[in-house]
Amino acid sequence: MSVWLEGYVGRVVYSSVETGYAVFKLRCHDVEVTAVGALSTLAEADDEFVALEGDWFDHPVYGRQFEVTGFLTGTPQSLEGMRLYLASSDIPGVGPSLAGRIVDAFGMETPKILAEHPERLVEVRGIGAARAQVITAKWVADEEGRTLTIALRGLGLSPRLVDRIRRFYGDKTGAVVARDPYRLAEDIRGVGFRRADEIAKKQGLALDDPGRVRAAILFVLEKGASNGHCFLPEADVSTGLADLEVPTDQLDCALQIQVDAGRVVVEDDRIWQA
Repeated sequence: MSVWLEGYVGRVVYSSVETGYAVFKLRCHDVEVTAVGALSTLAEADDEFVALEGDWFDHPVYGRQFEVTGFLTGTPQSLEGMRLYLASSDIPGVGPSLAGRIVDAFGMETPKILAEHPERLVEVRGIGAARAQVITAKWVADEEGRTLTIALRGLGLSPRLVDRIRRFYGDKTGAVVARDPYRLAEDIRGVGFRRADEIAKKQGLALDDPGRVRAAILFVLEKGASNGHCFLPEADVSTGLADLEVPTDQLDCALQIQVDAGRVVVEDDRIWQA
């Protein structure tokens, strides 16, 4: 019978994108557990809270390990996991002891209490009105970040890439990703046109979105440069857009925007990246 094990993703020992197999250390309180299985999607999820489903087994060389058959991210599945989650949430003054008392009082309803009924925190021994306000303010702020992270992960972005995007755009991250995801291809290392295109399509953006045309221009020029071309004629850029199923009737306008932004240079019929 399978069991659940909850904690934070720690050091990755091995990960293969090809096979999906990974080995990493799971931090459960002060104990590290070796988790193995189809976990490559968690290989970059450093410090992310996860609930792993599986069974214990004894490896003849590496000792006791936890073989994972399934996992959930971001949400504790047990009271013990909830205690660990709350104690590790960087809320000022909330360590293992106080986290335990909060979870003992509210159980699996703890997140709902913190978000919707913070006044009830004073029911817990050691928490007064001022302390309750500090705890809930930090929890709500962190919850907004967690919700955004979950949404970005749902778009197929790795934890490391999500962190890079959030650091770059700050509190504008949600708006940028929702309204102009092609900016990611221009601003974020590791996000090219095709990745931005996938994100945009998942959100239902139109194929003739102006941002798509601008990003496609850079992609075509980058591809040309990688093939040894110092510049491309406008006709070749237009052909490249057509190959990507990007409308070419916006080419002139999109080119001018990229020129004004300092990303592209146009001289006569020659176009190259700045």
